[in-house]
Amino acid sequence: MFQEFPKMLYRDDKNTIANDAEHENALRTDGWHDFDAEPKAEEKPSDQPRRGRPSRAEPKAEE
Repeated sequence: MFQEFPKMLYRDDKNTIANDAEHENALRTDGWHDFDAEPKAEEKPSDQPRRGRPSRAEPKAEE
């Protein structure tokens, strides 16, 4: 038999227990997540240059 609550949620090195759906939603808005699901990082361009070899320059079109 599956019992949905209480449910353990994690953030960094901490954990907490959600006792019902309303409490779980409040915790998730604060950044808590399931053990096997890392929170999605916001996609933003990196300020650091890319690592590795630069890609080959495309040949110039002859006129």
